[in-house]
Amino acid sequence: MKFSILFVLRGLFPLFFTLVPMYAQIPLTCSASTPVIPIVSPHSTSATVGNVLLDCTGGNPVANGAPVQSYNFALYFNALVVGSSSPLLSIDNPGALSNPNVLVCSDPLNGCPMDGAPPGQEPYDGSSGRANEFQGLTGGVVGCVSCVVFFGVPIDPPGSSGQLLLEFGDISVDPRTFSPFPGFAPDSIIEAVSVSGSPGLPVHNPSLPVATVSPEASTLWLTGIVLIGAAFVLNRKLRRSSAG
Repeated sequence: MKFSILFVLRGLFPLFFTLVPMYAQIPLTCSASTPVIPIVSPHSTSATVGNVLLDCTGGNPVANGAPVQSYNFALYFNALVVGSSSPLLSIDNPGALSNPNVLVCSDPLNGCPMDGAPPGQEPYDGSSGRANEFQGLTGGVVGCVSCVVFFGVPIDPPGSSGQLLLEFGDISVDPRTFSPFPGFAPDSIIEAVSVSGSPGLPVHNPSLPVATVSPEASTLWLTGIVLIGAAFVLNRKLRRSSAG
């Protein structure tokens, strides 16, 4: 009898290890990066920081017609956010050839709910009920002068073989107010990404530099003007010489 049980269990082990990958789920995770880090002047009252990308993968795509879970994204800076900023979160490259339609969520305070898309359809295609751009709020509206918050952003997991791309942009800060952030270069303006919602949405590399404060930036444009002026004067002298 013992031999028979062991024989049966031995036969089940290969089946068990075959089925595990079928039902294993890769959790939804995102990785943050800043493709371009601009140099800004410490004397400027407003400077646009570099865009932050969240490249997300994993999770299970929401079934067609089922509600998509919404999240709040908060971006914290080590400098004051300029009140005239118009922060924008774009999902899956709206306006690009691969996703030409653009639909801005009309309720930045509460967000725009969304249902799962039919198989094969881009969930954020800009059609009715599928917003792919979200406006961020700053200042007194969110009770924070150094942060931007995007409320009610639906996140439909792309699956283990898919990709979901979030881009945060059009954010300006006051470089005169920045203070060094622990663990980073002392001249870096830092953006820290925080996500709230359930289930949790982990972000790898959530704090990253989005601008470099350099006194040289304030003199670059002056240098350019001087060089252009010198070239203009030289050109006039050469013309006069040739005319003479």
